[in-house]
Amino acid sequence: MVALALPLGASTALAAHVDPAVVATVPVEGSPFAAAVNPATGKVYVVSPGVGKVSVIDAATDTVVAIVTVGTGQWSGIAVNPTTGLVYVTNMSDGTVSVIDGATNNVLATVTVGASPVGVAVDPLSGLVYVANLGGNTVSVFNGTTYDIVATFD
Repeated sequence: MVALALPLGASTALAAHVDPAVVATVPVEGSPFAAAVNPATGKVYVVSPGVGKVSVIDAATDTVVAIVTVGTGQWSGIAVNPTTGLVYVTNMSDGTVSVIDGATNNVLATVTVGASPVGVAVDPLSGLVYVANLGGNTVSVFNGTTYDIVATFD
């Protein structure tokens, strides 16, 4: 495995060998589908959409520290805003996104988006959350702290 890094101001990438060894295997609820890391807290969030659970893993100890109940679906996306600590999980079955407070592991809100949301990304600078809705071929955009929908793109 090769990792590439582009130092600030450099015009070529530097390659460094990375050992691909497994460091730990952590059992989680259900069948894991997607994961996101908060680099500010060292927590890893793993979503198991079939059972509607997010396992919260402390990367320093490789242990599950919380299990959060969210919506269900065949597929789920998950994203973390490292600035706010909020975690966003798509719930394909009901067309929503669960918003989790990463400090308390409580669901703060459930935001209605388009049909069959599967992918999610967050811009930590603007706080906007982008959701790919498979069922409607749309992208919903909402404010990550007020949960107001600000746009929907076809």
